[in-house]
Amino acid sequence: MKKYYQLLGLTESATDAEIKRNYRKLAFEYHPDRNSSASAQEKFILIQEAYEIVTGKKKIPQQRVGDYSSRRTRQDESWEEKVKKARSKYEENKRHQEQVIANYFIRLRTGWRWHILRVSAIVGLVISLCMLVDLFLPNHLTEERVVRYSKEVYSSVGSAQISLIETAKNEKMWVQTQNYSLYRHNNNVLVERSWIFHSPILVKSNQKNTQYIIPVHFTFFWAWMIIAPLFLVPFFVWFYKKNNPLFVISYHASVFMISIGIFYFLFTEDRWFHLLTMGYF
Repeated sequence: MKKYYQLLGLTESATDAEIKRNYRKLAFEYHPDRNSSASAQEKFILIQEAYEIVTGKKKIPQQRVGDYSSRRTRQDESWEEKVKKARSKYEENKRHQEQVIANYFIRLRTGWRWHILRVSAIVGLVISLCMLVDLFLPNHLTEERVVRYSKEVYSSVGSAQISLIETAKNEKMWVQTQNYSLYRHNNNVLVERSWIFHSPILVKSNQKNTQYIIPVHFTFFWAWMIIAPLFLVPFFVWFYKKNNPLFVISYHASVFMISIGIFYFLFTEDRWFHLLTMGYF
């Protein structure tokens, strides 16, 4: 059995995937349609026979395989038949592999996963477009009261320093400030929010005739340049439909990761309601 593995350039511990990979590589290299030399044809037959034996499709012959060149004393018709048979089996294996791959992509484009992807594509497209529109619409201003703030400071993107505040409505926001007196003397603030999704953008604090404008971090609006293109990936996959690794990776990312993100976005903080009312409520 060892020599058959060696013909495929493998050891006896090789996996099924390694066997198929090396077989396809060698068979393609020595295929009679690509390589017309007599030695290549002999090699092609040996490779085909070795592959069938190590995969269990054929039993080890009782007589030694030996060197096929020594058998060429037989009639030319017999040799041609061997080449034809090996070529036929190669083509059959090739068609089988192609059919397996085709069936795999058919399964990806049917069933409940594909339905989830289509819904995510439509919803993700709507959300992404609304995020872009939100950049140009006027913002809401709501009166809030800060009831708790953290004295701990953390780093955000770049060199920004942020801390956590909580309002009387139990809303928590990461704001870019280290000056706690902004809430200590007057804890009433104005929160500027995006029109459609009501995402907090800025906190305005009035302290002794001075108004402080404090950016809010770590919101969907704050990260719109990442979120909007990400939510468009399922829409891209829905129309891409090509049998290649890019489709497979994008498909699984859309179904098992991005779809969850889309529905989390929609069903937290009443965003689905804001979307239905186009931001008026």
